[in-house]
Amino acid sequence: MTPIRTPTSEGLDRRQIVRRGGEVVTIPPARPWADVYRTLEKQWHVGQHVALLARTRSGKTTAARAILGIRDWVVVFGTKPRDVELYGGFEREGYVIKDSWHPTDLDARRVIFRPKGGLADVASQRKAFEAALEEIYEVGGWTIYIDEILVLARDLGMDRIINRLYTQAASNNVTLVAGSQRPRGAPLNMFEQSEWFFLWRIADLEDRQRASEFLGPNRWMAFEATMILPRYEFVLCNVATDYATRSKVGT
Repeated sequence: MTPIRTPTSEGLDRRQIVRRGGEVVTIPPARPWADVYRTLEKQWHVGQHVALLARTRSGKTTAARAILGIRDWVVVFGTKPRDVELYGGFEREGYVIKDSWHPTDLDARRVIFRPKGGLADVASQRKAFEAALEEIYEVGGWTIYIDEILVLARDLGMDRIINRLYTQAASNNVTLVAGSQRPRGAPLNMFEQSEWFFLWRIADLEDRQRASEFLGPNRWMAFEATMILPRYEFVLCNVATDYATRSKVGT
């Protein structure tokens, strides 16, 4: 049976790293996921955006599915025509795939909105997603999950409407939960306007700098930790309260 904690993980508990200039950075001890989840249930409020930053196969989507269970009304923006790993997990939890959807359609509380056209028809896909975002903003109350925000912002050219949502949607009880494998390319408002940050191991220096630079007192801790975190472990930070912990979904 695989142990819940690896020696590498245990070795990071309260580990102190001395930075250039003598500043001491302490990595928080790992906590069971059940404890972290209860914290989020109590403290992750509607309108508080969440950023999930990790390379592929780090556990980002698994963590997203877990925390989205806290919300009553969730729409997943399906940008890929077929992705068993992404869509399959959501479908097993009761999400319904729709190629035509409006946020006033309340027959399903958990939706994967995957418009027709796919990557071969960028204009059609962009039009469908932009219309949905405008309508979600007007209706309010929905939590939007975007697995890779660069697909919408860069590939589909939707950075303008995404930035507007980041700065204005919270006032209408809309929450954005967005992930990115390359933080340095993601919209700046994803970092300036998000309150909760999940950060896994990040190899690239510039990505690590962007992922951690808006975390206030936890900035250097996150910068150092994301260079050495064991696989699947993440650091979770809240920029309003300076809360920081370390965990792994399922343990």
